[in-house]
Amino acid sequence: YIACEMGQALARLGTKVTIAVRGTRLLEQEDAESADVIQRALVNDGVKIWAQTEVQSVRVDAPFKYVTLCEGGITRTVGFHEILIAT
Repeated sequence: YIACEMGQALARLGTKVTIAVRGTRLLEQEDAESADVIQRALVNDGVKIWAQTEVQSVRVDAPFKYVTLCEGGITRTVGFHEILIAT
């Protein structure tokens, strides 16, 4: 839930936010209907959500941080200005 809270707050302040989750959806420990409501609210606020995504590595090459992700068997590297890890 921390990633959802921080992601929504930052998105509402104008930051581009992407949330990567290992599971099939956000908030897997909560009931699906409630999690879907929250996910729709985040998406409406401009948050990108990548489900079934495993972070493989992170590297810093100023001014960006690069995250290598595996999503559905496809590996890609994406650059970000900042990274927030919520576990």
